[in-house]
Amino acid sequence: MKAFLVAVCVGWAALSSAQTNGVYTNLKQAIKAGDSVKVLVLKHQKFKQFPTEILALKNVEKLDLSKNKIAVIPNKIGALTQLTELKLQRNKIAHLPAEIGALNNLVYLDLHNNRLEDLPPTLGNLTHLEYLDVAHTLLTDIPTEIKNCTKLQFFNVRDSGVDADKEVIIRNNLPPDCVKLFPPRCDCN
Repeated sequence: MKAFLVAVCVGWAALSSAQTNGVYTNLKQAIKAGDSVKVLVLKHQKFKQFPTEILALKNVEKLDLSKNKIAVIPNKIGALTQLTELKLQRNKIAHLPAEIGALNNLVYLDLHNNRLEDLPPTLGNLTHLEYLDVAHTLLTDIPTEIKNCTKLQFFNVRDSGVDADKEVIIRNNLPPDCVKLFPPRCDCN
């Protein structure tokens, strides 16, 4: 598991500075490149809205829109069926559209530090999902359909609104070998 996380971090760091072999860090250049775009890294771009031009990039496999100010993810996100990695952390997203469940190839989904209040039940359609981070959100529950994500290896919901009773239910719906990070509990008093 640790090797998986290190590989993901190192891979993204190496790709973010490149612009060859289908890797782009500029939206205009990516739109011109069209179907040859495999990786699109647009973090820290000050986007207030999801750039809908991305939806035309049907072959994009990795999309990083982290550290922007995006509040709404369009329903048409489900058209990006080749996505294996989606990084949306540190935005202002309160809800995900149900169409997120159409991203059948998604392995990595990072949503931490958003204003997420809920997750759609269609999240359970992501049967290849191995990594899900929803820490530092306003979530109070996770849909029971998460039990369909049988390949989940890492799940983080720390510093959210999930209470102890919900935590037990969620834990029971996750694969037994999944690393589960929940709100820390301290009986210090």
